[in-house]
Amino acid sequence: MSRGRLLAPVAAMVAVALGVLALWQFDSPRLGSAVLAKASEATGVRLEVDGFALGLLSGLALDGASASASIPGGHYELALERLLFEHRLLPLLRGTVAIDQVVVERPRLRLVVGSGETPGAGDAVDGSDVESGGGPPLTFEVREIRIVEGSVELRDESGELAPTLVEGLGLTLRKLSADPGAPSPMQGAQGEGELSVGRIALESTEVRDVRGAFSLSGGRLETRDVTFSTPEGRFEAVFSMDVAGIPPSYELELRGRPLDLNVATGVPGQDGGFGPAQLDLAGHGTGTESRGLVATGRVTLAAGKLPSHPVLAGVARGIGRAAIAGAPYEATEVRFRISEDRLVLEPFALVSPDLALRVGGRVGLDPEGALDLELAVDVPREGVVVEGVGGDVLDALTDERGWLSVPMRVTGTSESPSVRPDAGALAAQARRGLGRSLKQKVGGKLKGLFGR
Repeated sequence: MSRGRLLAPVAAMVAVALGVLALWQFDSPRLGSAVLAKASEATGVRLEVDGFALGLLSGLALDGASASASIPGGHYELALERLLFEHRLLPLLRGTVAIDQVVVERPRLRLVVGSGETPGAGDAVDGSDVESGGGPPLTFEVREIRIVEGSVELRDESGELAPTLVEGLGLTLRKLSADPGAPSPMQGAQGEGELSVGRIALESTEVRDVRGAFSLSGGRLETRDVTFSTPEGRFEAVFSMDVAGIPPSYELELRGRPLDLNVATGVPGQDGGFGPAQLDLAGHGTGTESRGLVATGRVTLAAGKLPSHPVLAGVARGIGRAAIAGAPYEATEVRFRISEDRLVLEPFALVSPDLALRVGGRVGLDPEGALDLELAVDVPREGVVVEGVGGDVLDALTDERGWLSVPMRVTGTSESPSVRPDAGALAAQARRGLGRSLKQKVGGKLKGLFGR
């Protein structure tokens, strides 16, 4: 038998042995403790781990890791299915563990806003009290951290606010460094990378398909090229956020292209007639709720048709018409402010050939959506009927073009609005527009209507 035939089985067995060895998982408590000591020293976070396993190719895996601690503004609880430290193989064969990449699999982070302490919460550590357990030399210069299928829950300790949920979190962080002397791990961390989120569930809406790039330094997260979707449309955003404490504070620039106002105002489907819109917003705030946002912006609205909306149905009733939905309107621009959980609309107009609506006022951003709007309807006098107002009064308020302006007040809520002619404003118009003799002629009617 030739030498080649003799060596072939030996080579095959060696290959199989090396393959099995490469895939085999070793229990490595001493090496795991050493890695935990280095990780604690670098991040200031103490992890509790159920078990360790070392694979020559896969790396060191920490299973069932958890941590909890108080941070400025509240506390956090972290649990993750697996923490994998991927090493370089050649240094390992020489007896040195060189960590190249850290993979965090399915972490679940719970942030609670409030001053209370977490029972049993661990404090930040410098690594000196974590036993290294000896073992081979450890080089801990991480080139990359990846988070896979993460989730975050942000909850108010009082229970008054609905929680914010983040699902399908993916993150890649590169160019890493950490300052162990910083007040908190987030303040000491630096790096840059990419972020993706499958879904963010907020109190009154949800955000999907978040993508973007970011950098982290000194507890501040700066983003660029961020895109996401909501039921109202597709958005681009640039924001910076202070992530060192909770609730986080932020600065935001937002663009919506296009924005579906039919969905935003609750009239989707066939009843929706608003044309496509564009949103530009800039502001700052704290937390994830609308009450923490202060902003200014504008909506540029393309031409379309007035939708079938409860407010517009009330307007139609207020002037004695069956409906005004479906009337075409010209393109317009709406400027607004947001503060104290309210949207403040600067006066704007929706102009149709035989109708013009002038609107301004406040809309609550809380779930009830309280309304306080001032609205005026400019229409041709013919056929207009206002309950409780005589025709001669309306005639007196008609201008030289034959048009009449009927002021109205909109109160109630977004789902159940109340639209009524503004008797006080009508009386003021009458006082300004009528001559002395006409005032005497209709004075009795006005007194009976407005003098109560």
